[in-house]
Amino acid sequence: MQILPLNSSDLDLLPQIQPSDWADIRIPVRFYLETEYCYSFKAVIDGILVGTGTGILHKKTGWLATIVTHGQYRNQGIGKRITQHLLAFLQKQNCEYIYLIATALGEPVYSKVGFITESRYNYFRDINLKDLEISEHITPYQLDYKQAIFELDAAISGEDRSQHVATFLADSSVYLHNEKIEGVYFPSFGDGLIVAKTAKAGLELMKKRFQTFNMASFPEENRTANDFMVSHGYEPVMTHARMHFGKQMTWQPAGLYNRVGGNIG
Repeated sequence: MQILPLNSSDLDLLPQIQPSDWADIRIPVRFYLETEYCYSFKAVIDGILVGTGTGILHKKTGWLATIVTHGQYRNQGIGKRITQHLLAFLQKQNCEYIYLIATALGEPVYSKVGFITESRYNYFRDINLKDLEISEHITPYQLDYKQAIFELDAAISGEDRSQHVATFLADSSVYLHNEKIEGVYFPSFGDGLIVAKTAKAGLELMKKRFQTFNMASFPEENRTANDFMVSHGYEPVMTHARMHFGKQMTWQPAGLYNRVGGNIG
């Protein structure tokens, strides 16, 4: 088995290896290949692409993302090899913290490599809440909001991912109270990221997000968001583990009202 850099000519091979119930992974992988802080690799056996994975660098934080192995080549240690390769790569970049989001299938693999589960994200689907009233406190992004948004995201996520967030500012919306930003929603950032420092801001931005999305995922620790879903008749259908390797960073899971996705939490 060889672990090699993935390139754009490999994109059309990815649907052959991804799980059938996943969204098209070519979309995020294409973004990775075009982005300077993302590094994608492939596992190859006898010239056949049998797996892929990506390392994402947020300055002192590294994420292992979109790790996939071909269904016909499972239980051959491919996922473990890709994970170890990404770990070694991120450690060479002097990452202080290394994280990933694991499916139920992947969690045991990552545990054996040394990852520890620190939280779980509840996942809801088939949501129909398009008719909820949208708050007047929600307003479109303006350039003057940029730094405050970066600071809010860093406070909630625990990391400086401003270079990643900056890509998705243009169509974002903020929740303003007394002319202060209390929350922000990024409709085109993965699954529609929402971070908020007050429950009111988080819930109101969730309502806006449900005009477009019929799924949601956020940490179990965010009781406000979980109680909101239950009050509208929705229960989580699955959970995904948030895992760290080595040092654990400080973050605020109760301020995450919707995750980015399975790539960076």
